This record gives sequence, C-alpha cells and structure tokens, in this order.
Amino acid sequence: MAINLFVTGTDTGVGKTYISTGLLRALTQAGYTTLGVKPIASGAFRHNNILYNQDALDLNRASSIALDYSLTNHFVFEEPIAPHLAAKNIGISLSVDLIKSRLDKTIKIPCDIHLVEGIGGWSVPINDHETMADLVLYYKMHVILVVGMRLGCLNHALLTYQAIQQKNLPFIGWIANCFEQNDLNVDDVITSLKHWLKIPFIGKMPFGEKFEDVIDIDKFTSQSLYHRTKKPVVCHRDILGVNDPTD
Repeated sequence: MAINLFVTGTDTGVGKTYISTGLLRALTQAGYTTLGVKPIASGAFRHNNILYNQDALDLNRASSIALDYSLTNHFVFEEPIAPHLAAKNIGISLSVDLIKSRLDKTIKIPCDIHLVEGIGGWSVPINDHETMADLVLYYKMHVILVVGMRLGCLNHALLTYQAIQQKNLPFIGWIANCFEQNDLNVDDVITSLKHWLKIPFIGKMPFGEKFEDVIDIDKFTSQSLYHRTKKPVVCHRDILGVNDPTD
C-alpha cells in the first residue's frame, strides 16, 4: 500500500520544493519507488505554447518514476498569484471534486510513496469555501510541515501547526529549513519550536545543503512512516509518456 505524503509550508517561498525534491531523491536512493506531484501551480512559463511550472518539473525529475507533465501538474496558471484568483481570471472554477478527479489518476499509479506538494501555505483557498487543506483531508495524507527559518516563523509555525492538528490528519513532523542567510538565531528558534510543536522534529536543513546529505532517511522512514521492505528502484522514464520541455 502506497503512502501519500503532503508537504506544506508556513508560507510561500519557504523551500517546499527544495525539501520535497531532496526527500524524493533520498527515498529513491533508499530503495523506494516515488512519485512527486504538484496538483496546482501558479507562475509558469510557456514552451511550444504549453504552460510549465518549474517546481512541478523539479518534482518530476526527482522522482524514480517520471510521468507525463499533465499527470504531475494537473492545474497550472501563468500568473504567479493565488490559485483561485488565477483560475477565475481564465474562467475556471476550482474545487476539491475537480482537482481529485484528475489527481486520482496519479495517486492510483503503483509506487511506494506519492509525495504531493502544496501551493503556498496550508490554508490557501481554491474557491470561496474550500482550501487545499480540504483536498489533503479527502485523501487523509500524511503531512510534513516545512518551517522557513526567518523572522516571524514562530507565529507562522504555531498557527499552521494548530490548523493542521484540527484536521486530525497523520502529522509526520516538521523540518527547519534555513533557506536564506539572515541574522536569526536559528538554534534558539528551533528549541522554542520543539517545545510548542508536539510532533517529531525531522531535522534542520542548513543553508545550501542537500536534504539527502543531512537527513538520516532510514531513521525517517522507520520512525515517521512505517516499516517496509525495501525494493529495487524501478524507473519507468521510458514508458510513461514523459513530456518535459527541457529534455
């Protein structure tokens, strides 16, 4: 049975994709088959009149199983704005039902771990009455919180933590991502967060380091997921209709 992970962050631009791609590579190196997915993305470039989001492309490349782009990124919008606004501007009404009607195709592809990356923070609206959190709740995904280490992150982390807890979802843990160089006393902040966040601390990502070089993936899988027999990596990059504009 596949594990469905959901990676969210305390805000936009805190390194969700950096952590997600590192986690995918580390899991692949550990012997798991993986799929990285970004159901919704705003901010894209055109190639041969097709829209692509860089984060979604990065997730695809970091996975052991490569998919056609349409199965990696189900909704992509050119404007780098909130997804429900970007969708509205081109006449699309997003909903949980609409998103899962497409995401289901990807989630049903056999692999050990599906990693789904959110957009922005935890409670980003997808319409006037639903947020991304409602999609996560539907699939009962295992949540990982990326806390961007910058001024204000204590408040953002606590609010996000409380909102996730209210959904009664499996909460795997949190990662301190030092995604920028600043004057923050990171170790003191992490100590405070360990006190307030009653979930496992997965680890600290120093600025410029790679996830797979820092985090003990065997410890992560044994403590945060559940025991699984490792399998040889099976890469289907030649049979799943990959559509990558940079290949």
